[in-house]
Parts: sequence; structure tokens; C-alpha cells
Amino acid sequence: MIKELDDKYLKELVELEREAFEPLEEIYGKYSDEGSKEHFEKIMREGKLWGYFIKNELIGCIGLFGRGKSKYFEIQNLIVKPEFQGKGFGKKLISFVENYAQKNKISGLLIRTKHKNIKNIEIYEHLGFEKTVCVLKKEFE
Repeated sequence: MIKELDDKYLKELVELEREAFEPLEEIYGKYSDEGSKEHFEKIMREGKLWGYFIKNELIGCIGLFGRGKSKYFEIQNLIVKPEFQGKGFGKKLISFVENYAQKNKISGLLIRTKHKNIKNIEIYEHLGFEKTVCVLKKEFE
């Protein structure tokens, strides 16, 4: 079951994010949940955030964020617990948001992922998303 989330789920959301990203630390470095609670609050305040539940357990979430008369809205925080990944729950969450967007006359969706996350890129492309932007960064010590 997918339902809209409110701030009573913040603790569960931060834990869900931690569980999902810890296996990726080898690729991205040590995970930190600093700012996670505030980020989820912002999505709830300025966008929409839904959770996927199985037997009252939050196993995934997806956010949708858009500003003003933006033609495209951005999917944020698409997260599925590791033990439920590869079973179609992420696809169901994206499909849910696509239906919501079409009903609300949103022209299209954007989704970001790290360039090293080849698995996610392949999944998103399979779902009809296409690469459109290349962002480069330079860090200073």
C-alpha cells in the first residue's frame, strides 16, 4: 500500500535511508544522515512524500518536488530497503508518481543519481528516463 507521509514518519524515513545507503558506502564513502530529517521535512512541506508499506512496515519511499510553474517536477528520495530491492517496489513507486504527475498536468519528471550508480541509471533508462545533463564538480580542501 502506498500512502502520503507526514512528520510522524521522520524517524522511520531517516532509518530507511540509512539502511538503503549503508551497502553503498564502498562506492560513495561513509554514510551520514546529517540533514536527512530536515530534507524529508522540506519535501513534505514543499512537495509530496509517499511511503510504500507492507504489513504496516515502511519498506520504501518516494518524493516529488516542484516549484511554481515548473514544467518538470523532480523525483527525490526514491528509497527501497535492501531486502526488498529488485522485487519491483521501486518501479511501483515510480509508476505511482507518474500517475500522480499526469493527473496533475505535470509535463514530465526528472530524477538524479550519481554517475557511479550504474545499476540505478540502467533501471531508470529501462523505465523510460533518458540522460540529459552532465554535471561536473571540483572540490577544494
